[in-house]
Amino acid sequence: MNTNIGKRICCFALALAFVVLMIPSFSLELKAAYADGIYTFEAGDVAVITEDFINTVANGLSAEAGEKFRQNPVFQITQGVYSVTVSGDIDVTVIFGTESGGTYTGVTIDRTNETVSNGQIGDQTTGYTTLQKLYQANQTLGWGSTAISINNRTRTCYYVPTAPFMIMNGAKVKTLFLGNCEIKAGLNRAFVYSNNNNYTFYAGGNRCGYAGIQVDGTSSLEIMDVTGGQLTVYGSYQLAGNHNSYRDHETMDHYLYANTTFQGDYIYPTVNGVTADTSHAGGAAIGGGANYNTTSAGSSNYSDGTPGEIIINGGNIYAIGGHLAAAIGGGVNGASTTSKIEINGGNITAIGGRFST
Repeated sequence: MNTNIGKRICCFALALAFVVLMIPSFSLELKAAYADGIYTFEAGDVAVITEDFINTVANGLSAEAGEKFRQNPVFQITQGVYSVTVSGDIDVTVIFGTESGGTYTGVTIDRTNETVSNGQIGDQTTGYTTLQKLYQANQTLGWGSTAISINNRTRTCYYVPTAPFMIMNGAKVKTLFLGNCEIKAGLNRAFVYSNNNNYTFYAGGNRCGYAGIQVDGTSSLEIMDVTGGQLTVYGSYQLAGNHNSYRDHETMDHYLYANTTFQGDYIYPTVNGVTADTSHAGGAAIGGGANYNTTSAGSSNYSDGTPGEIIINGGNIYAIGGHLAAAIGGGVNGASTTSKIEINGGNITAIGGRFST
């Protein structure tokens, strides 16, 4: 990261100190990922940021460098990262995108229409990760397992993090978006199970929508700025409901018209797994997902629909909520009446999902 970006982050994040340090020998993977005070997640990674992970990185540095990283942990997300989950009582900065020579390269995380093949999951546009990495993410987060009958056989299944960007369990996150960044949420209730280390993906039963950027009720998100582009965020999913009803300002070809099987240049095609029966699957663009005890929600592991604290300080932001969900605020059945939502600046377009206002 060049000096200009370093200055910008220092300005918004209380003078974070990015210094070039000698990196002693430790895990080759961590060594390759850490430089200039920032840990970088790269294509194929399932990013899980916890206190234990921060300590693991810091323990591989010199005493001085490790302490600086513990005090001001900074993480960078590059194109091809599958998902980002920040969990626990930690305070971190997460940068989406990169900058080189004044050129900004954004990040797209699209979890809407994935394919699973040969132990991998993802799509050709945004890249793939492995089912094994999703399983390892479950273990890191401590999400545990549940017994599910699949094809008349009981499997031990592990709930895995498929939300594009989730902040949970009291985490406090400052973010900076570089270039044009796009985040599209898919559905929850995603599991991986293993048979002799051969991993299989399972997503069954009733499923509900994640928020594009999901902020749990006890957590906080501060968007410091969007530099050199626009942040576009979609909650999952937009187009559920009665095919024959639409708002007063809509027409049948309007992009918010209820149609689960539409084709053409609309917001994006229907999320895999969505049917007419999952009309309560809405997640906010920024805020809460579908409340787990909504009629069609499938897992109590899923986060509550009421978001935590959301602060936006600047940037071009385009946010569209899912069905019955706010653009910035609560997911379906999750009011944000107890949440703090503060907008201090920026050029923001916020469109609530169907029937959310």
